[in-house]
Amino acid sequence: MFVKRVNFKYHVYNYYIVIVMNTTEKKIVKKKWSNIRVPEEVMTLLKRVKAKSGHDKAYWRILLESLAFYQGIISSPNKMMKASKVEKTSWYITKLSLAYSNFVLVNDENTYNEFMARLDEIEKRLEIDVSVIRRLAEEYKKVKDETKKQRMRIEFNQAIKLLVKEMMLMACSSEEEKS
Repeated sequence: MFVKRVNFKYHVYNYYIVIVMNTTEKKIVKKKWSNIRVPEEVMTLLKRVKAKSGHDKAYWRILLESLAFYQGIISSPNKMMKASKVEKTSWYITKLSLAYSNFVLVNDENTYNEFMARLDEIEKRLEIDVSVIRRLAEEYKKVKDETKKQRMRIEFNQAIKLLVKEMMLMACSSEEEKS
Protein backbone atom coordinates (compact mmCIF):
# COMPACT_ATOMS: atom_id res chain seq x y z
CA MET A 1 0.00 0.00 0.00
CA PHE A 2 1.41 3.40 -0.88
CA VAL A 3 0.24 6.95 -0.18
CA LYS A 4 0.82 10.02 -2.33
CA ARG A 5 -0.14 13.47 -1.06
CA VAL A 6 -1.05 16.29 -3.39
CA ASN A 7 -1.59 19.79 -1.93
CA PHE A 8 -4.14 22.23 -3.33
CA LYS A 9 -4.61 25.69 -1.85
CA TYR A 10 -7.90 27.50 -2.13
CA HIS A 11 -8.91 30.85 -0.69
CA VAL A 12 -9.45 30.00 2.98
CA TYR A 13 -9.04 26.26 3.42
CA ASN A 14 -6.23 23.85 2.70
CA TYR A 15 -7.40 20.71 0.99
CA TYR A 16 -5.33 17.57 0.88
CA ILE A 17 -6.17 14.76 -1.45
CA VAL A 18 -4.73 11.48 -0.28
CA ILE A 19 -4.44 8.90 -3.01
CA VAL A 20 -4.27 5.42 -1.56
CA MET A 21 -3.62 2.45 -3.79
CA ASN A 22 -5.02 -0.76 -2.43
CA THR A 23 -2.60 -3.35 -3.79
CA THR A 24 -4.93 -6.33 -3.39
CA GLU A 25 -7.93 -4.88 -5.24
CA LYS A 26 -6.04 -2.49 -7.53
CA LYS A 27 -8.41 0.38 -6.68
CA ILE A 28 -7.56 3.98 -6.00
CA VAL A 29 -9.35 5.50 -3.02
CA LYS A 30 -9.33 9.27 -2.58
CA LYS A 31 -9.95 11.10 0.67
CA LYS A 32 -10.42 14.84 0.80
CA TRP A 33 -9.12 16.62 3.87
CA SER A 34 -9.93 20.02 5.27
CA ASN A 35 -8.73 22.03 8.23
CA ILE A 36 -11.01 23.07 11.05
CA ARG A 37 -10.39 25.70 13.66
CA VAL A 38 -10.77 24.63 17.29
CA PRO A 39 -10.21 26.56 20.50
CA GLU A 40 -6.88 26.00 22.24
CA GLU A 41 -8.62 24.19 25.12
CA VAL A 42 -10.03 21.61 22.71
CA MET A 43 -6.63 21.13 21.09
CA THR A 44 -5.06 20.67 24.53
CA LEU A 45 -7.68 18.06 25.34
CA LEU A 46 -7.05 16.28 22.04
CA LYS A 47 -3.32 16.22 22.74
CA ARG A 48 -3.95 14.80 26.21
CA VAL A 49 -6.20 12.04 24.82
CA LYS A 50 -3.61 11.28 22.13
CA ALA A 51 -0.86 10.98 24.75
CA LYS A 52 -2.99 8.71 26.96
CA SER A 53 -3.91 6.42 24.06
CA GLY A 54 -0.36 5.09 24.17
CA HIS A 55 0.20 5.08 20.42
CA ASP A 56 0.30 7.68 17.72
CA LYS A 57 -3.39 8.07 16.93
CA ALA A 58 -4.41 10.82 14.52
CA TYR A 59 -6.54 13.66 15.86
CA TRP A 60 -9.26 12.97 13.32
CA ARG A 61 -9.53 9.37 14.59
CA ILE A 62 -9.92 10.61 18.18
CA LEU A 63 -12.66 13.02 17.06
CA LEU A 64 -14.37 10.32 14.97
CA GLU A 65 -14.42 7.85 17.89
CA SER A 66 -15.75 10.55 20.23
CA LEU A 67 -18.50 11.49 17.78
CA ALA A 68 -19.48 7.85 17.28
CA PHE A 69 -19.70 7.35 21.04
CA TYR A 70 -21.73 10.56 21.42
CA GLN A 71 -24.13 9.54 18.65
CA GLY A 72 -24.54 6.14 20.30
CA ILE A 73 -25.50 7.75 23.60
CA ILE A 74 -27.91 10.18 21.94
CA SER A 75 -29.60 7.55 19.78
CA SER A 76 -30.01 4.92 22.51
CA PRO A 77 -29.06 6.13 26.00
CA ASN A 78 -30.50 3.09 27.79
CA LYS A 79 -28.49 0.69 25.66
CA MET A 80 -25.20 2.53 26.18
CA MET A 81 -25.59 3.10 29.93
CA LYS A 82 -27.12 -0.21 30.99
CA ALA A 83 -24.60 -2.66 32.37
CA SER A 84 -25.00 -6.31 31.45
CA LYS A 85 -25.65 -9.01 34.03
CA VAL A 86 -22.06 -10.24 33.66
CA GLU A 87 -20.67 -6.74 34.33
CA LYS A 88 -22.85 -6.30 37.42
CA THR A 89 -21.91 -9.74 38.72
CA SER A 90 -18.21 -9.10 38.17
CA TRP A 91 -18.59 -5.89 40.19
CA TYR A 92 -20.25 -7.80 43.06
CA ILE A 93 -17.48 -10.44 42.90
CA THR A 94 -14.85 -7.70 43.19
CA LYS A 95 -16.63 -6.08 46.13
CA LEU A 96 -17.04 -9.45 47.83
CA SER A 97 -13.36 -10.35 47.33
CA LEU A 98 -12.14 -7.05 48.75
CA ALA A 99 -14.45 -7.24 51.75
CA TYR A 100 -13.50 -10.89 52.39
CA SER A 101 -9.76 -10.21 52.25
CA ASN A 102 -10.14 -7.21 54.57
CA PHE A 103 -12.17 -9.30 57.03
CA VAL A 104 -9.67 -12.18 57.06
CA LEU A 105 -6.63 -9.92 57.41
CA VAL A 106 -7.94 -7.37 59.92
CA ASN A 107 -10.81 -9.30 61.59
CA ASP A 108 -12.40 -6.46 63.56
CA GLU A 109 -15.98 -5.23 63.89
CA ASN A 110 -15.79 -2.75 60.98
CA THR A 111 -14.47 -5.27 58.45
CA TYR A 112 -16.99 -7.84 59.70
CA ASN A 113 -19.86 -5.38 59.16
CA GLU A 114 -18.56 -4.46 55.71
CA PHE A 115 -18.32 -8.14 54.74
CA MET A 116 -21.86 -8.77 56.01
CA ALA A 117 -23.10 -5.77 53.98
CA ARG A 118 -21.56 -7.26 50.80
CA LEU A 119 -23.23 -10.60 51.57
CA ASP A 120 -26.57 -8.81 52.08
CA GLU A 121 -26.18 -7.11 48.68
CA ILE A 122 -25.51 -10.42 46.96
CA GLU A 123 -28.41 -12.11 48.73
CA LYS A 124 -30.91 -9.34 47.90
CA ARG A 125 -29.80 -8.27 44.42
CA LEU A 126 -28.59 -11.55 42.95
CA GLU A 127 -30.90 -13.79 45.02
CA ILE A 128 -28.18 -16.25 46.02
CA ASP A 129 -28.14 -18.04 49.36
CA VAL A 130 -25.12 -16.95 51.41
CA SER A 131 -26.10 -18.49 54.76
CA VAL A 132 -23.12 -20.89 54.83
CA ILE A 133 -20.64 -18.05 54.37
CA ARG A 134 -22.45 -15.92 56.91
CA ARG A 135 -22.18 -18.75 59.47
CA LEU A 136 -18.47 -19.27 58.68
CA ALA A 137 -17.82 -15.53 59.14
CA GLU A 138 -19.50 -15.55 62.55
CA GLU A 139 -17.44 -18.56 63.66
CA TYR A 140 -14.21 -17.08 62.26
CA LYS A 141 -14.83 -13.84 64.13
CA LYS A 142 -15.07 -15.67 67.47
CA VAL A 143 -11.93 -17.81 67.06
CA LYS A 144 -8.78 -16.49 68.76
CA ASP A 145 -6.35 -19.39 68.17
CA GLU A 146 -4.22 -18.70 65.06
CA THR A 147 -3.80 -22.34 64.03
CA LYS A 148 -7.54 -22.91 64.19
CA LYS A 149 -8.05 -19.72 62.14
CA GLN A 150 -5.70 -21.05 59.47
CA ARG A 151 -7.69 -24.27 59.21
CA MET A 152 -10.93 -22.32 59.08
CA ARG A 153 -9.55 -20.08 56.30
CA ILE A 154 -9.22 -23.13 54.04
CA GLU A 155 -12.90 -23.93 54.53
CA PHE A 156 -13.79 -20.25 54.19
CA ASN A 157 -11.84 -19.92 50.92
CA GLN A 158 -13.60 -22.96 49.47
CA ALA A 159 -17.00 -21.52 50.37
CA ILE A 160 -16.11 -18.15 48.79
CA LYS A 161 -14.89 -19.90 45.61
CA LEU A 162 -18.15 -21.84 45.38
CA LEU A 163 -20.14 -18.63 45.83
CA VAL A 164 -18.13 -16.89 43.08
CA LYS A 165 -18.67 -19.89 40.76
CA GLU A 166 -22.39 -19.81 41.44
CA MET A 167 -22.51 -16.06 40.74
CA MET A 168 -20.58 -16.49 37.48
CA LEU A 169 -22.73 -19.38 36.29
CA MET A 170 -25.90 -17.44 37.07
CA ALA A 171 -24.64 -14.39 35.16
CA CYS A 172 -23.47 -16.38 32.15
CA SER A 173 -26.66 -18.43 31.93
CA SER A 174 -28.82 -15.28 32.02
CA GLU A 175 -26.69 -13.73 29.22
CA GLU A 176 -27.12 -16.89 27.11
CA GLU A 177 -30.88 -16.76 27.56
CA LYS A 178 -30.94 -13.21 26.17
CA SER A 179 -29.09 -14.14 22.99
